Amino acid sequence: MDEKEEKLYRQMEKDMLLPFEDGDVDAVNAAALSGKLLQMANGAVYDENHKVRHIHDKKLDALEDLIEAANGKPVLVAYWYQHDLDRIVERFKAVPLKAAGDIRKWKEGKIPVAAIHPASAGHGLNIQDGGHILIWFGLTWSLELYMQCNARLWRQGQRETVMIYHIINKGTLDEDAMRSLEQKDCGQSAIIDAVKARIGGVNGASRRMIKEYPNLKRELSVLEFQLSRCEGIDYDTVISSLTFSKPEGERVQTSGVSDVTARAALAYRKVADRMSDEWLSYLAGQYGQIKEELDFFEHAVRGLSGKLPEIVWDMAVERFTWEELMMKYHISHTMVAKYRKKAIKELDALYEERDRQTESFILR
Repeated sequence: MDEKEEKLYRQMEKDMLLPFEDGDVDAVNAAALSGKLLQMANGAVYDENHKVRHIHDKKLDALEDLIEAANGKPVLVAYWYQHDLDRIVERFKAVPLKAAGDIRKWKEGKIPVAAIHPASAGHGLNIQDGGHILIWFGLTWSLELYMQCNARLWRQGQRETVMIYHIINKGTLDEDAMRSLEQKDCGQSAIIDAVKARIGGVNGASRRMIKEYPNLKRELSVLEFQLSRCEGIDYDTVISSLTFSKPEGERVQTSGVSDVTARAALAYRKVADRMSDEWLSYLAGQYGQIKEELDFFEHAVRGLSGKLPEIVWDMAVERFTWEELMMKYHISHTMVAKYRKKAIKELDALYEERDRQTESFILR
């Protein structure tokens, strides 16, 4: 990457945010950030509106060199993101191996450049007859999918030496993903550790709350409604609601239903009561957890410095767009980003203090 492209990557790596006027690129935790950084290493990234943001073409240039070096031999390109496939198809007229007809043409050697997603290259897909060169345009953290994809060419029946290339963007998370694949350490902890090693730790709670506050408020409202309606099962209602086309056994004179019906209703009532208790417990637990998170976030926002409480409140609660914030506070787009970054830093410190206090209580 050149200096400008690397600056964007480092900004995302550091701030977990790339602000754009019509849609930001952001990540709420380490796992999400790893996906964004891998996308940017490939050359493009999805923003919050799923719009593709172009970053660079360096990997496409490297892929072109490898295709030319193949000297006309068929090449299979492994991709991970749809925007990667779109750019590969546009530049090289690559054919995605999805339809049976395309797979057949590849096996017959009629497709110079084919593209395949690792998730579709599962067991039983025999494409080794079509070529022996595999190029990983973008990497995955899944060791299983990585090995399965490689095994589509490197398997019994292959008559050529299989050549597997990896296009690695130097100084990016590509290097960590490749190292994890080589060391066969590709679990969720490996992803988070790799990101933390590069950016010095990720809290994520404050970013998530800024982004998801309205959704959590709506969820809390639904839970309040559910809890207000959570009542026990009325026995008479259960009895009267059970109907049988052919009642069996003697009738219970007082109720007009058979003994079998009454026993069924009693059994149903026991199960329903138990389920009602479990449901109530679940709802109450969810309500308490979300309410605590919302209360702490609101408390933390009030404790921010300077103008930050009002700005963050408008951003998270009132859902002001960046343009609306610029107009209200008479600041630039860059200043909005700086205020957000400062707020997240202060909020992260408060969340870390809360976590520390909780841990101290548990371990006391």
